[in-house]
Amino acid sequence: MPRLLLNGHRVDVDPDALARELAYWWGATTHRHRWRAGVRAKEHQAALALATLVDELGVPTKVLEAVQDELDQGLVLEVAFPKGASHDLEDFPWEYVLTAWRESRDAYPRSVVRRLGQGAAAPAAAHRWEEERDVVLFVESAPGTLAGEYDFATEREIARQLGVNVFPLESPTLEELTETVIHLQPAAVHLAGCDPVQAWVDFLHRSGEPRPPIGGYVLSDGAGGHRYVSAEELAGAVCAAEEKPRLVMCNLYFSGGRTCAELVRHGAAAAIGFQDRVPNADAEQLIAELYRHAGAEERRLVSSFLRALSATKSLATSMVGSGVVLWTREDQRAGFDPVRFARGYDAFEAHVDAPTDDPGELRYRITAPREINYAMLHNQVPLFPELQIVSASDVFERRHQRVEAQAALQVGEQTFTWSSEHVLANRVTDLSRVVRMPLTWHLESLPSERVRSVMSLRLSRGDEVLQLRSFPVDIVPPDSWVDDDANRRWLPSFVLPRDPAVRQIVDGAQRYLEVLADDPSQGFSGYQAVDIEAEDPYRLVDAQVQAIWAVIAQDRAVRYINPPPSYGTLTQRLRTPSGLLRGGRGTCIDLALLFAACLEYVEIFPVVVLLEGHAFVAYWRSDEGYWDFLERQVLTAEGEATFERQGGPPWVFGPSHYAAILSEVHETRQLVPLEATGLSWRGRFWEAVDLGAQNLRSVDEFHSLVDVLYARDHLVTPLPFAEVTQ
Repeated sequence: MPRLLLNGHRVDVDPDALARELAYWWGATTHRHRWRAGVRAKEHQAALALATLVDELGVPTKVLEAVQDELDQGLVLEVAFPKGASHDLEDFPWEYVLTAWRESRDAYPRSVVRRLGQGAAAPAAAHRWEEERDVVLFVESAPGTLAGEYDFATEREIARQLGVNVFPLESPTLEELTETVIHLQPAAVHLAGCDPVQAWVDFLHRSGEPRPPIGGYVLSDGAGGHRYVSAEELAGAVCAAEEKPRLVMCNLYFSGGRTCAELVRHGAAAAIGFQDRVPNADAEQLIAELYRHAGAEERRLVSSFLRALSATKSLATSMVGSGVVLWTREDQRAGFDPVRFARGYDAFEAHVDAPTDDPGELRYRITAPREINYAMLHNQVPLFPELQIVSASDVFERRHQRVEAQAALQVGEQTFTWSSEHVLANRVTDLSRVVRMPLTWHLESLPSERVRSVMSLRLSRGDEVLQLRSFPVDIVPPDSWVDDDANRRWLPSFVLPRDPAVRQIVDGAQRYLEVLADDPSQGFSGYQAVDIEAEDPYRLVDAQVQAIWAVIAQDRAVRYINPPPSYGTLTQRLRTPSGLLRGGRGTCIDLALLFAACLEYVEIFPVVVLLEGHAFVAYWRSDEGYWDFLERQVLTAEGEATFERQGGPPWVFGPSHYAAILSEVHETRQLVPLEATGLSWRGRFWEAVDLGAQNLRSVDEFHSLVDVLYARDHLVTPLPFAEVTQ
């Protein structure tokens, strides 16, 4: 039976339960971008984490209580594994599950440290870099198809600032990596690039190659292509020298489990990696802080690790549901003084908040958008996709800088500005998340057609201008929806339940509802109308939707019309409910959004389904059915959805969820599709349901399902059109 130690407390784990829970939590953490920002979803996962530890993995309650007491005292949480630990133990996301169930009450950061090999272990040695003899091998691998997909400049500069001799190695073969390690005997190895899973999912999944296993590294095959190197092969190469590296830094996705464990198993004193995906800017900032603290003074690795986590404040959001993983062969708890660490941490924080005017040497990474629309700004999308300031000066070790950032956008005769002052307390400062344009615009005063304008950016230190750039940008009319990967997600902002026309439709549907329900007292009560003991539990929910259908189809003379000109390849002008009824015409997506707004108004959960060249609406027949689907597809990421590209928003479900969506339509019958264009020819309700189901006949035509309610949970709110707020 697998055994591990939690801060020295022995826990025997049922292997079958471990395999089962690994499948759940692996899916949950790798798919965390779908739930980490949702309040209810995070609470659900935290409660489930506690149940997993106690009820499934068999962690005694008294052990958890003891560990909690130790954490409250400021001690390090360590998970120790036997020498022959299974891959299931190594791959399990302990960093999240062991900390999600309790609230953090510490004044300084806490993470989980993993130690390979139970039993007595010597106290951890310091990891200071010695300038005269230490060599850091910096491997940057982007071979074959991956060439050009990565920019290693920042990482390479960070590595050079260690104060030791940095040896770069570009896209080597496994044999070249092995030979270089044997020759150099590096004190540390830095691995940059991508692991096999990221390479396959993000770049190579259409090549016909089978999906590779978890762990390892992508290296050159020596013939202009790439090679998937397993975790065992990588560890053998990195640890091939007689003198093993003291630290291996893996800036690779999915490296925190098997890859780091194998590196330590093969002789590395410590290895640091990531459980799954992490934004590049966050990873670079963490690495910079880790090297900064590891090389600053005689300090144990765990202290440097915790300080680096504390300095990288943006990780508090991006790493929810995951973790930065530290593996070691040495006991990191022995001799760790939490009081001394806390004092050092407080002193460090005070130092960070005390900037000076020394400019140092700065580099910039700036990318501006090609076009801007109101929906993007309304939903707090970063104005600049990339805006980073990188300090490349050793002066930065002693002093900090204060930089003012100013952005200006010209819209017609109006100029909208934003400015803010920032302390460059880290080597990599990411301003893209903080640059926002104030929403002081009146939508009716914005251009009614696409116009070309200019956006400017100014970075300064006092009176010194560091950067002054201008970028051409298109201003898109506020009623425009851009159907591309970056902006498609904002479609729920065009679902407008407070538009006056929606209230009028629901008021008019009341008489139809009374007839369909055969009850003059029946009202639009949403899911309160579900009667689980009735022969048809959802009859009155369907009746509410059918009544809304009837009033639009029978009492409102709406007709279909092609989209108006938008002068953008992927842009479509959308009509508000009032605008649609006033003009009497709408496209398929206009009609779908109108009906979705009516459903949201009466608290029946709508979704909008996007096909190639078409859109229609659907609704959930019960809140229970909706949350069951959400738990399977969002919280656990069943099936292939686990490996979909992580750039998509949580409330948009792509082709990897197609089979599950189809099951909800035809098997559980919880999701009811409606061909919304049926409103324009006064089609019958159940005929529209049949046509909606037929729309889902092929995964090749299916693009995505946009969940309006889950978008609201992520603060994607309706746009403030004037007729909505009247």
